[in-house]
Amino acid sequence: MHGQIGLQFRYSSLNVEEWTDATKEADLFKNNFDFGIDYWLRLKEYRVEFNPELYTSRASTEGNSANYKSEVYGLSTNTNFYIFDFIGDCNCPTFSKDGNFFTKGFFISATPMVEYHTKKAESVDDGPELKVNNTYFAGAIGAGVDIGLTDLITITPYIRYKLTPNVSWDGLSQFEGMENVEDEKFLLKQLQFGVRLGFRPDYIREQNKYRFR
Repeated sequence: MHGQIGLQFRYSSLNVEEWTDATKEADLFKNNFDFGIDYWLRLKEYRVEFNPELYTSRASTEGNSANYKSEVYGLSTNTNFYIFDFIGDCNCPTFSKDGNFFTKGFFISATPMVEYHTKKAESVDDGPELKVNNTYFAGAIGAGVDIGLTDLITITPYIRYKLTPNVSWDGLSQFEGMENVEDEKFLLKQLQFGVRLGFRPDYIREQNKYRFR
């Protein structure tokens, strides 16, 4: 392991009135889970850190007349601003820093994203199937705090608010038997709770290098 990598897990709940009205499923895609892997980068003089991330999101609902599935594949650039230690020289896990861990580890974040969505509705009685694919741009703002467990491992809980404009599920109303009803585009809003597990083997190597000089 020569990189500075992280594993991410997120949970969010959907409540899309347009889809609920069409499918009559109150819990449609209620539970969404994201899994991602990222790489750590930072500015040299200021505490602005970047975590380019590849991730996927899955959700499914078994309904009375149909089963619904959603898959998302995305690329994001998580950008963290450590506002209480912005001029700091931290290039190490929070555990190794002197001072209050909150001021060293707290950040606010801004995250642009591009996503590929696949949504599918399948009749339970081997009837028709509806599948649509879309690409969307999205963005999120949030906050979190780094908690260094060791020089190698840092855990980062965070919360963020995600917006995806112009979301639609073309053909869903007709699939559900609603004639002459068009599926409208809307702004998808999600409150997400996440945790990142970061690994810094590069920091261990640097410390060993200086220790044995």
